[in-house]
Amino acid sequence: MKKLLVLFTCLFFGTVASAADQNQSDGDMTAAGMWQTYKGGKPGGAPDGKVQIYEENGVWYGKIAGSSNPDDKDNVSYCTNCSGEFKDKPVQGLRFMWGFTRDGNKYTGGNILDPNTGSTYNSSMTLVDNGQVLKMRGYMGISLFGQTETWTRIKEPAKVETAKEKVEQKTDDVVKKIEEKL
Repeated sequence: MKKLLVLFTCLFFGTVASAADQNQSDGDMTAAGMWQTYKGGKPGGAPDGKVQIYEENGVWYGKIAGSSNPDDKDNVSYCTNCSGEFKDKPVQGLRFMWGFTRDGNKYTGGNILDPNTGSTYNSSMTLVDNGQVLKMRGYMGISLFGQTETWTRIKEPAKVETAKEKVEQKTDDVVKKIEEKL
């Protein structure tokens, strides 16, 4: 009985610690980076497009960074159904998400434009799975009347350091050592 109680206690505290670690990991990650979208809004669908999310002065934005459609080689399509400042703008590079503010792993108060229909929706997004998955919710009025898409983070290739960068780093290190001795 004593062993069972010890096992239960270890499992309980291990689960609590793991959950706390999970929340901390998601909280440390930001939505900044490249994201894969999917037809049908879920990773089981065919890849649809790539979105770059970034922050400027505490406000979060997203722009269309590319198409995954092999027939769209030049990525030349225009926002013909859009109105106002978006009318007839190239979809490639279009800032179609704007106005998000961050609170931990949640981003709220934003808007998102559907370049296919020209419709604009209120939007929020949430990072999950250690910041590797983004739940994007578009809605009209209140969040209850909306749709959630799941996007996955595109892992950026490891940076290959050039010989010039290595020399510059070594030079910086030597300068710092000399300054420390002075």
